[in-house]
Amino acid sequence: MKDRNIWLEKMKDKESIWIEDCPFCKDEEETLIKKFKYWKLIKNLYPYNWINKHLLLIPYRHIEHTKFLNNKELSELPEIYEFIEKFFKWMNYFSFIRETNWWKSVKHIHYHFLPGILFSNSVEWILKQQHELLKENQKI
Repeated sequence: MKDRNIWLEKMKDKESIWIEDCPFCKDEEETLIKKFKYWKLIKNLYPYNWINKHLLLIPYRHIEHTKFLNNKELSELPEIYEFIEKFFKWMNYFSFIRETNWWKSVKHIHYHFLPGILFSNSVEWILKQQHELLKENQKI
């Protein structure tokens, strides 16, 4: 596990990392949790808030959005979710995707899984902040 500030420094003055430098297209054995046929599950090398069990689920194909997943990739998800439930055992966990057209650090779709509970009031606060930014920047 590395300090997230190292990642932020790597991203300084960059909007995104493109396919040529994609960290998810490389095999990092040190972070690998499990290989599936169409996906890999890894520990996040730069986890949010130093959370030790911050996992990333990544398709082997380099794609940007969920809509580009094929039927084979989609059909493997139930097996992967079974594994993730066993991985977290008795712990609560939540998942999310930062699926957007702009300002993603890596343009290779990846699903985050973290231990804990994502309360609805936290989501509401995040959405309120996003709405305020949109109002400021796009005059909605």
